Amino acid sequence: MEKQGQLNVDFAFGISILLIGTALVVLWALGEAFGNVQISTLGKWGLGLLPILIEIIQALIRSMK
Repeated sequence: MEKQGQLNVDFAFGISILLIGTALVVLWALGEAFGNVQISTLGKWGLGLLPILIEIIQALIRSMK
């Protein structure tokens, strides 16, 4: 049973990363398309910081087990 719970956590974590990454790419594209520097920068910085945040969250989850 523990294996199935871990699978659900990993699946939910993966889906949330996919959705957040996609939203940041869309923000970046919209910012570039409409010439809005703030939105484009938000998307770029978000994509740059996303892997760092993922590692921090995974380390916190592992330490709680």
